[in-house]
Amino acid sequence: MLFYFNIIFLLFIAITSRSVIAQTCHPIPHEEDDSTRFAAQNNGTIKDNKTGLIWKQCSEGLSGVGCEVGNPTSYNWQDAIEHAKKLNVSGFAGFTDWRVPNDQELLSIVERHCYSPSINISFFPNTEASYWTSSSIVNRENFAWSIHFDYGYPDWDFKQGKNYLRLVRAGK
Repeated sequence: MLFYFNIIFLLFIAITSRSVIAQTCHPIPHEEDDSTRFAAQNNGTIKDNKTGLIWKQCSEGLSGVGCEVGNPTSYNWQDAIEHAKKLNVSGFAGFTDWRVPNDQELLSIVERHCYSPSINISFFPNTEASYWTSSSIVNRENFAWSIHFDYGYPDWDFKQGKNYLRLVRAGK
């Protein structure tokens, strides 16, 4: 009986704990070197030199150099929008104009040749699977776009569902 209890306990731990899954990337010889695209700003933000956008390095709920402190927080769509507004009351990294990115902005940081996750993990560590965008679905008021970083594809989700959040602001 103890044997079965131990097996069930280990399965429970495996299912409920955050596990590290090794990212897989395929070389793409026809693409130019993108090693200078992102730049850490040493204040918890990442500058995208291609788009000029400034991203929070960590998903909401996480902090620290490698985004290893805390637990990622999932939100329904409206709560995600409200969370950005609340953050701007006190600010983050000296800025008070953080917002939920639109679908094109969030898609712009997808690393198409990588999966699990499909993002540059050197600059955006501990990225979860699915993130909200601010973009609603046309003619579907209860749905909004999300980006799934497991394989880097857009999808639409019910606004009352839960997704993670990475905030952005316009650069200078």
